[in-house]
Amino acid sequence: MIRRIIERIEDAPVTFAQTAFGFLGIVAIRFFFENFSSPLQSFPAVFDLLTLVQYALFYLGAYLSSVLVLRIFIPERVTRIAKVVLVLLPVMWLPPLIDLARSGGAGYPMAYIVANGGALFAAFFTMGGSAFFGGVTTGIKIELLILIIAFFSYVFLKTGRVFRALAAAAAGYALIFVWLALPSVIVLVAAAVGGSGGGDPTIFLLGQFAAGHLLGHFVRSPGTLPYIEAAGTLFDLGMANVLYVIDLALIAAWAALYRPGFLGRLLGNWRPERAVSYFLTIAIGLFAAVKLQGVQPVAGWMDALSLAILFLSFLFAWLFAVAVNDIVDIDIDRVSNTERPLAAGAMTESEMRAAGAFFLAWSFLGAYLVGYWAVFAMMAYTAAYYVYSAPPLRLKRVPAVGTFLIALANLAAAAAGFYFASRSPFVSAFPPQLFLLVLVFFTLVTGVKDIKDIEGDRAAGITTVPVIFGPRAGKVVVGAALAAAFLSVPVILRMPALFVPSFIAAALGYYLVVAESYSERRIFILYFAYAATIGGMLWWR
Repeated sequence: MIRRIIERIEDAPVTFAQTAFGFLGIVAIRFFFENFSSPLQSFPAVFDLLTLVQYALFYLGAYLSSVLVLRIFIPERVTRIAKVVLVLLPVMWLPPLIDLARSGGAGYPMAYIVANGGALFAAFFTMGGSAFFGGVTTGIKIELLILIIAFFSYVFLKTGRVFRALAAAAAGYALIFVWLALPSVIVLVAAAVGGSGGGDPTIFLLGQFAAGHLLGHFVRSPGTLPYIEAAGTLFDLGMANVLYVIDLALIAAWAALYRPGFLGRLLGNWRPERAVSYFLTIAIGLFAAVKLQGVQPVAGWMDALSLAILFLSFLFAWLFAVAVNDIVDIDIDRVSNTERPLAAGAMTESEMRAAGAFFLAWSFLGAYLVGYWAVFAMMAYTAAYYVYSAPPLRLKRVPAVGTFLIALANLAAAAAGFYFASRSPFVSAFPPQLFLLVLVFFTLVTGVKDIKDIEGDRAAGITTVPVIFGPRAGKVVVGAALAAAFLSVPVILRMPALFVPSFIAAALGYYLVVAESYSERRIFILYFAYAATIGGMLWWR
């Protein structure tokens, strides 16, 4: 009977959205119960958003890693295992309810296992140590025991092998313990890599998180916060950044197992030159803040991780824009870009929509963890690309407006980079010349992308410059605009010394556009080389 129930769960038709909302629903109910069972004097009656995000990322990582560990022991599709684990997840409601019942309604504080060396080793063999004063409470220990039995039972029912099931149960326990002791594990890794990390793991981590600019990105005046609130916010923020990256790695592993080649086809659609161009625009914003304000944007490994998340969040925002564009432009791509996943039939539209939803959520989540300016920039970036590509506006059909919107997306990326490094969060800190330069340069240069799509755009009635003027004259107009973009740099920055490299880039750019053997990649190589040259000249100026 149990075997039939499991098979029915595995065979149930469940969409990505249903899985996501089901998971969030289970976690939300755990939040609600835990708010009563684990009261903390340092937090208000309802947890703040940052705490909820950190908890959600923790549970997501535990869920995904459990699925992946079970996949090692069960020769089954990862999606089928994921359904079984999702149905098992409501067991996480038990710990707060058990603790409330055991304490007569008072509850016990729940917390990570915080220990070093031998104490951490002892905690492993005692399921977290003493449960009478909080931490790994009795409720959590009972939950852990249920999960170990579930690991054993599921693997045994699927394989009929006792030793494999025992190994799965042991691996499941070790996995869950690592999650419960994650701060201590991070400190152990730091000690192994950097030769530090002794003492209380929580104090060490708070020191690492506080050594950079993490809190300053998230709170306008961090110095005005009471110590206990600042420490709690800093811990949640630092742990959430670490969990974001861990969960991302787990999601990539899950996607790789989902279907052979699926992850490769999905990420192979990222248009690397354009994605890297946005990374460069973020770097230009960083460069401006460092040069004008003399700031140090990265003061430790936590800042480096936060900066990596900023780049990742814009990569995901770009991938969302690509997904929207590919869904809307599938008929155009069947003419001009037949290698793209939807046009080639390598992905279904529902898979592309699910991927787009994930990219959008992960881009805003990453931006939120970096800071409020990153969220603001992400809103402008995503909005610009959406109204550019998608109905009902679909403003790519209007040449000047379409290229301006892409310039606006670049401006948002530059602002995100600038305010990551800037110690001033105010709009007045952003350099007016950089604002004008980004808008003018990218409005002029963006028409290059339309040359290769001329046949598809003409068939779809999209009036780009090459469609309006035709293949030959259109390339002349686009080439002239590209040359003007390079020449605008010394004019807007008011630096005559930049005219020589700008004139060379303008002449080369025009030639590459009007040449018979046109290649968009050569234009990007020219742009990257030009940016490196100008950046070097400005840095040593």
